[in-house]
This record gives sequence, C-alpha cells and structure tokens, in this order.
Amino acid sequence: MRVFFATSPFFRTTDTRSVHYFESLPGIFLLSEILRSKECEVEIELNLDVKLAESPQELVQRALHADFICLSASSFSWGYVRDFLTLLSPDSYPPILLGGVHPTLVPDYLVRTSPVDLTVAIGEGEETIVEYLEYLQSKRDRKSIKGICYQENGQIIMTEKRPLFNTKELGQIPPIRWDDYPDKIRFLAVQTSRGCLMNCAFCSIPFRNSWRPFPLHHILSSLELGLEKMSGDGLQSVVFADDCFTADMAIASNILKAVKEKFPNVRLNLEARVRDLLRPGFLEKIKESPSQVIQVGVECGYNDGLRKIRKGLNIEDVKELCIRANELGIGHRIRYSYIIGFPWEQVDEIKATIDFAYRIVTKYDGIIQINWWIVVPGNSLFQSTVDKYGIDESIFDHAEWSVSEDIFFQTHPWLTVDLVNYFKEYANLLKLINSHIPAIGSVFSGPWKIQD
Repeated sequence: MRVFFATSPFFRTTDTRSVHYFESLPGIFLLSEILRSKECEVEIELNLDVKLAESPQELVQRALHADFICLSASSFSWGYVRDFLTLLSPDSYPPILLGGVHPTLVPDYLVRTSPVDLTVAIGEGEETIVEYLEYLQSKRDRKSIKGICYQENGQIIMTEKRPLFNTKELGQIPPIRWDDYPDKIRFLAVQTSRGCLMNCAFCSIPFRNSWRPFPLHHILSSLELGLEKMSGDGLQSVVFADDCFTADMAIASNILKAVKEKFPNVRLNLEARVRDLLRPGFLEKIKESPSQVIQVGVECGYNDGLRKIRKGLNIEDVKELCIRANELGIGHRIRYSYIIGFPWEQVDEIKATIDFAYRIVTKYDGIIQINWWIVVPGNSLFQSTVDKYGIDESIFDHAEWSVSEDIFFQTHPWLTVDLVNYFKEYANLLKLINSHIPAIGSVFSGPWKIQD
C-alpha cells in the first residue's frame, strides 16, 4: 500500500519578519517506519504549506497517487494542513487519517468542519495507525479501532478511548532509525518520556497527570541512530522533546550520565521544572551533564498569577534556583520562560512579570524568554475564553492565526494596541540597558507578524 505521510512547518516571528520554523518531532519519523514494517511504501513530506510549494497541484497529485494519506498537525500547523485539504477534490481522494496534538485536543470539531472526509486519531498513534491500516485492508471494522473519531451517516462517531502506553510498552516500540531525517535540520529531537505530572491552566499538553519514561536503552538506541544521520563534525545539538525531562530525578540523572559517557560530542537542550531542579543534589548533576540550555517555565513574576495558572511554585522558588545555579557557575545555562497577557492581567501584573524576569537574572545570571500568552486548546483558560468572548476552535483554521493581529485582539479583547506597544518599548529598553543578558520572545518583537 502506498502512503503519503505529511506535516507542515509553522510561523515564528523575528524582530523584522515572519519565518517558517519546523520542529523535527519524532512522531512522523516513527510512524512512517512502523508503516514500512507492515510492507507499506511511504513517501514523507515535511512541508505541506501550499503557499511555499513550487507547485501546489504537484503536491496534491503526489497525495492522490497514494492509497492512504496520513497527516500530522499541531495547533500551530493545522491551518496549513487544512489549506492543503481544500485543494483535494471533494469526490475523489484516498482515505485520510489525521493525528497529532491538535486533532487529539479537538477531534469532533475537525471531523465536523474538515473540507474533506477524514478519520481523526486521538492520543498515541502507534497502534491506531496499524489498526487503521488493517481496516483499509478489510481485516477489521473501523468501529473496533480504539481512539478514533469520524463521521458516518451524518453522525459523529467517537470510539472507545485508547489506553496510554506504560513504560514497558514504550520500550517495545522500535527505536527510530531516522531514515527520513532531513539534512537541513540542524538538531535532533528525541523523546525520553511522554506526558506530564502537572495540569497547568494555560497548557495544551494532551497527556496530563500521566508521566511515563522510556527505558534508558531505548533512548540511547534512538539517539545513536539519529546522530548517525546528522551531518557535520564537532558538537551535535539534541533536544529532549519532553513535556518535562526532570519529573524523576533518578531517571533524568541516569540519562544525563549515559549520554555524557556514550556521546561526548552531544550538547543537550531540555525542559525542567523549577522545584525539580531544587531537589538536593540535582543541580550538581545538571552542572556535570552535557546540557547547554535548561528551559524552566516560570510564566508569572507574581505569586497570585502563579496560583491562578496552577503552576505549583512561587517566585521565591525561582529566586532560589537562580541563586543556586549562579553559585554553581551554571546560571548562564538556565532559560527562564515567562508569559504575559493572561486574561486577568493589565499594566501592573504584566509589568510585575517583566520586572521580576530582569531583576533576578541581572543579579544572578541567566537567559530571559518572555512571550505574549496566546490561546491554545485543551485547557481551562481556553475554555473560559471561549465561554466569555465567544471565540471557538475555528480560529486555528487560519494558517497564520498565531501571528495574526486580528486574531490576537479577538482572543485578547482586554488588551489594546497601545498597551502592547508600550510593553514592547518597555521590554526593549530593559533589553538595551542589560545587553549582556540573552533575551528572546514575542514581547520584544510584538505578538503578530509584521507585514512587508
């Protein structure tokens, strides 16, 4: 069976323009290899943006030549995938299976509103994609497949929920061989776990209160195979594409030690929680590890905001981390990530976060990242915004929704252009005064794309 497997990049803004950005998350590479193990002929397309394609119709014809179309989308890339689907003939196209974070979060909406008929895979897709293949081969009924959503005779069908893999089952998934890994990508993204122990009010992680690590041997095997595909000599950058790498101190420490011993040229980028890093002895292990950037999500620079988003920490914890990292000489590795513009925030709250972000790193070292809050599905803040301001999931149908000025103010009616520009100027003034501190984020460039 011929399979066309595609995803799309999405936009990220810079100071002066909007550029495409593709994060090479492992899912599409893993699922394509699983399909090949079932004797499928798989063609991968990593850029489904029809506006960038030299010939959109040629892209469509490649998809129509297949017997089965697989698509993957995040909330940031779904609009590009949807634009591609609008080019398909409404009368003749192969069966379509759509998976990824966004379809997992809003499956019924996508099935109801998609420009073509499709089946949505909800959650982890390794078994779902095989069972859907068996359905196409007339080996099983579609309703017997767990974790899918589709439309039949005008009715939305949601099958039984598919259980998440446990650690033992994750270890039985074949390590990715990265045969489709593109040369142009300069870093490797490897999963060491799935899910998160937390349930923050602003986050779109689909697997909350459910953290499951991969076995160490599986992580190292996938990492080794991926590094063989990366071009160039010297240091190699690897992203641990986890929702939180530091959930278990012993497991994280063992992974860091093994990577350092087996892959001395690797430099790691990872996500961590503030209170995890404050566990006795953990920062010392981080210091000796090959980590180059440790991103910690602080989000708010005042305690009331941290309580409202259910972050599970306070600003005193953040200050303690900053002090201890500085004392160990690794303050420069820590990237403190903040969010401004939550629904209850006005001048005082936003300024408190920006001021706190600069206050601790100017004294104790570190990297600053400050972004405007944007609405993403699958969390209580999204639902409250929907209920209060009448928006819905249709905003994500627009390919550039995350950098659209109109959609920004549609989803942030408590803000004004003047207020956004005020904080852009204020943040850039602090950035200029403290030019020795690395600082990134949409507060400095603005939350929407600058039109050429």
